[in-house]
Amino acid sequence: MEMSRRRFLEVAAVATTGLAALGAAGCTSNSGSQSSTGTKITPSKTVDCDVVVVGVGVSGISACVEAAELGANVVGIDRAVGPIGTNATMVKGMYGVGDPSNIGANFKYLTSTTYYQYNNRFVRRYLDIIDSQVARYISKGCSISTVTIPASSTGSGVPSVQHMWSQSGTKRGNEISNMLTQYSNLTLCWETEVIQLLADNGKVTGVYAKDQSGVITQYNAKGGVIVCTGGFANNTEMMKKYMGGATAMVTGSLNNDGAGIKMLQAVGGQMGKNYAINATEGGAMNPKASCGINVMDSGYSSMLRSILMGDVLINRYGKRFVDEAVMCKKTMMFCSEPVTREGGKYYAIMTQAEMNMLKTMNLAEFCLQRYGFKITNAMILIFLAANPMPNFDTDAEKAIKEGWCWKGTTFKELEEKSGIPNIATTMDEYNQMCAQGVDTLLYKDPAFLKPYNESDGPFYLVENYLGLCCTQGGIRTDGECHALNSDFTVIDGLYVAGMDADNESTPYIIGATCQGFCVGAGYIAAENAVARAKSNK
Repeated sequence: MEMSRRRFLEVAAVATTGLAALGAAGCTSNSGSQSSTGTKITPSKTVDCDVVVVGVGVSGISACVEAAELGANVVGIDRAVGPIGTNATMVKGMYGVGDPSNIGANFKYLTSTTYYQYNNRFVRRYLDIIDSQVARYISKGCSISTVTIPASSTGSGVPSVQHMWSQSGTKRGNEISNMLTQYSNLTLCWETEVIQLLADNGKVTGVYAKDQSGVITQYNAKGGVIVCTGGFANNTEMMKKYMGGATAMVTGSLNNDGAGIKMLQAVGGQMGKNYAINATEGGAMNPKASCGINVMDSGYSSMLRSILMGDVLINRYGKRFVDEAVMCKKTMMFCSEPVTREGGKYYAIMTQAEMNMLKTMNLAEFCLQRYGFKITNAMILIFLAANPMPNFDTDAEKAIKEGWCWKGTTFKELEEKSGIPNIATTMDEYNQMCAQGVDTLLYKDPAFLKPYNESDGPFYLVENYLGLCCTQGGIRTDGECHALNSDFTVIDGLYVAGMDADNESTPYIIGATCQGFCVGAGYIAAENAVARAKSNK
């Protein structure tokens, strides 16, 4: 689903989040409740159910399906017009296990590779259930294929699988809608906003929700409420607070604005300690670019793919700041933290000679010929490495006109045109290291140390911004998706799933875990909420 480039976030700006309606929790009463803003909420009607799911995206769909499968009376509420308006139609793969005997090895790989920053208890539960939830989706008509990743490429020592959606956009949205309508015990309220969580004596008992006509309904939930509204990527104030003021362009749902997290905090939910950006893997972004922001689209500018080519990247001061070979080998998802530390804005330097190569060969062939490096990243192979980029010259001309690319016969000329200092000095030092065969600054793979010769010019400087799929890090939870308060004790009746939860907050370095963890969290939260509903009958 193509989104407008106006969704660019200048996160140092004053936030306008539209969260004024989110107040502290009141008690469940038909006569109305008083919010922290002083506004009295009087519902027009009351609905009793077993489980309320707030946010019907990746996690919410999983929660709705699992709760309905367990026989609960479920209400799912979302501001979008349907699945097509959520991240559920934009993401691709889900990390799986396949053979249950490989769970232990996959657990060790996931937790140790991320230096134990994942919620380990959650990861263990996730590995038990993710494949069965995907199998359920398939049985309900969702087009999902399973790609087996050989042990030689996983890093875990055993094969793993990635469950890949075959359809995208509207087609996938229709498949998801068809699956959800198969449950007679599931009521979906689209274009409806949850304006407050309801609590009574420390227990969350339901929500107030307002539909598109302004009617407010009180939903009482015996099992509790599952909040999974997708994080805070589109909330400038929260981005500034938790991401160090980094600048980004958002490619996910506009509704991922932190509203759910604000509601969770209002009833005692506590934020975790780690936050990260899940960056777009296939290229950079720029608010001045007219090519759109869908990195998988054929009309996406070739110039914004320069970050994947293994050549010099510099910050706003003209200094190198990251091993560019790692960026090429593991993509932006692995290197989002170094870019975030630079404020989300950085520059790539490329040559006409490289552009000419990529007009006739795909990225995989380019890397093999130029560096002797064979691309193994599944996402790059599937979406980017198979196609040449014949439009480099026209893309370069357009980028120059739009003001986010500069062309020069010398590095000094690039400095003068762009206003970025130190380029000539940095490139002179880089060429000297190439001649020596050793990157004494960032210890880049020597195979990637290719000098910038005058004969390869002219040279291009490309301005890049971090592309943001979603944020990672949110409300503190235990291994079963229960929300925790300041005393690290469970808030009864309150569950958090997906990007609203502090389950996966390390920089995103293992592919397909983001969507997979969201699906798994929805499943686990629903399982516990339904059990609670049954115990309260």
